[in-house]
Amino acid sequence: RAVFDEDFRLHPGHGAVLLVLEGSGFWHRFSQTPPTVGIADLAEISRLAYQLPALAIVVLTLVRVYQGRAIDLVEPRRRFRDIFLGLAGGYMILVIAVEIFLKGQQAWPAIEIINVGAIFALTFVISVIALRVAPDAFPMLRRTPAPTAALDTAQQAELAALEGFLEDGGYRTEGLTIGALAENLGSQEYRLRRLINGYLEFRNFNEFLNSHRIQEAKERLCDPAMTRLPVLTIAMDLGFRSLGPFNRAFKEATGMTPSEYRRQHQ
Repeated sequence: RAVFDEDFRLHPGHGAVLLVLEGSGFWHRFSQTPPTVGIADLAEISRLAYQLPALAIVVLTLVRVYQGRAIDLVEPRRRFRDIFLGLAGGYMILVIAVEIFLKGQQAWPAIEIINVGAIFALTFVISVIALRVAPDAFPMLRRTPAPTAALDTAQQAELAALEGFLEDGGYRTEGLTIGALAENLGSQEYRLRRLINGYLEFRNFNEFLNSHRIQEAKERLCDPAMTRLPVLTIAMDLGFRSLGPFNRAFKEATGMTPSEYRRQHQ
């Protein structure tokens, strides 16, 4: 996830999931050894206890990678999402097809060897591409950002239109997508994505929107005339669909919740 999401951080919950998955894997392996041979129900339970969580993790990963594509402003990484979905998703479908064909029976040695080789090859290819498109995910490979290139006449016009949209409060539009914004500005999505990422230096469309939303939220929370205005109302006015995402975005930007910020600045 760190390759596709700059805000991703490991926490103890991820370690707990890994321990559960590894533990269920060992249980499944040892349930098939001679001491428990003949206990079909136990072997089947151990198989499901291992395969279902593993399948859920893979599916959840693919869903997250796909969902993030719409807001990703880094073009090489957007292309990598498609590659990752194709390779990982295709291989998962193949594995499921083989499992259905085997009907719970032990795979032939040749199939297991092919499986190990395919996993190694996929991991190698995905890792190499990840190192190229998302070096920021690996601290030792982080590079100094390249200087921002000067805008040509067309890009300057697009930037002026974008700034006008923001000054009019267009960022408050609920559910705003980069496609809808490009249509509103009379631009093309790929050009707008390149402008926001390459010139304004945002890597994520939600991050771009939230930077303006949070700035206005801070102004409202500091305004004595709005002391009685509920935080939920502010969140909804600024385009957030609920209080939770607003609180998370605000705390990420300021290090405190909206209520804490209001108390500190009034």
